[in-house]
Amino acid sequence: MKILKPLLTSCSILSIGVSGVAAQDVESQIIVTLSEAPNTSSLQPGDEFFAKLSYSTASLTGEGEEILSLSESNLSLKFNFGGFTYNESSDIATGYPQLHFSDASLVSIDFWNTAGLQEGSDNSFFRFFKDRSFNYSTDGVSEYAGEYRISAVPEAPNTMLLGLAGVMFLCFRKRM
Repeated sequence: MKILKPLLTSCSILSIGVSGVAAQDVESQIIVTLSEAPNTSSLQPGDEFFAKLSYSTASLTGEGEEILSLSESNLSLKFNFGGFTYNESSDIATGYPQLHFSDASLVSIDFWNTAGLQEGSDNSFFRFFKDRSFNYSTDGVSEYAGEYRISAVPEAPNTMLLGLAGVMFLCFRKRM
């Protein structure tokens, strides 16, 4: 019973903190891996590129399939590709980019840069598809493929609360 009380106290502090930050601003990282590349390009199969997303989940219910668009999620996107940085404004279609969720978990993104690559022809592009595939073209004619995965960026408050709960547990344990 002596160990149970501090453990329950630590866990309750942690659960209060976690529920307090649910449905707020979230950060995720997208890692793109190229499976194909043009022969003359500095891009090579196996190259990885990174995107950082931040968005609000306040309008999500957390149940089933849901979509957040740029206007309803305070979406910020930074994608480093081929030595250049693109952002959410690179997708000029109304209502895009879109984030796709399943039971409150981000599963895919629909983002299409039709404005052209900074070192490509006028018809060059890249696109993130809902099936987690990634296509791009440096010349507007040939298309190359890749795939992407999404990983959550740990939220600082959750990490700090977890550490605080562990410290409190150790302090209570030492007093016994």
